[in-house]
Amino acid sequence: MQHVDHEHDQPDAWHRHTAAEGAPQAEHASRVNALGVTVVLAGLTVAVIFVIIISVIYLNSYRSQLIAERQDSVHTRADYLAYRAKMDAELSAYGWASQSGGLVVIPIDQAGERALEMYNDNSGG
Repeated sequence: MQHVDHEHDQPDAWHRHTAAEGAPQAEHASRVNALGVTVVLAGLTVAVIFVIIISVIYLNSYRSQLIAERQDSVHTRADYLAYRAKMDAELSAYGWASQSGGLVVIPIDQAGERALEMYNDNSGG
């Protein structure tokens, strides 16, 4: 015996059409304007290519600017070497920090050794 589902045999209200609806409507998208679709597709393609080209130009410009900023020039290197020589001289020389206060400057290597000696003496080690 075959089972019949009467509930699903009947279309729901969405499928029913009444005379109050008027004349049947045309099928949606039954006629495609090929020229219009082609023009839109071509326009979008040109727009995407334009955005890509502008992005590449901008990123190359930005990259060149970063490289120029980070690159050592002769002038910058000379300034750095002069500053480094001055700091090395100050860190390895004796002198007065405050003559009236009795504070002296000693070379950094000796200051580090003295600090270790003081730490070892105070720590009991």
